[in-house]
Amino acid sequence: PIPGSGESRVDLDQARLAIDLYEANLNILKDVLESDTEKQLRRVLMDLQLNYVNKTKKE
Repeated sequence: PIPGSGESRVDLDQARLAIDLYEANLNILKDVLESDTEKQLRRVLMDLQLNYVNKTKKE
């Protein structure tokens, strides 16, 4: 959302950066995460990546 405007917009550059940072953090933490937790977080990452690809195809 854009503060104070009531509007929202999609910023694909920021989305890509956030996904990349999420993946980097996940890779750093993988050795201390339980297997089930890591699998769940990897699924979230895949969902984010797929949503990003789908959104870029629409643009």
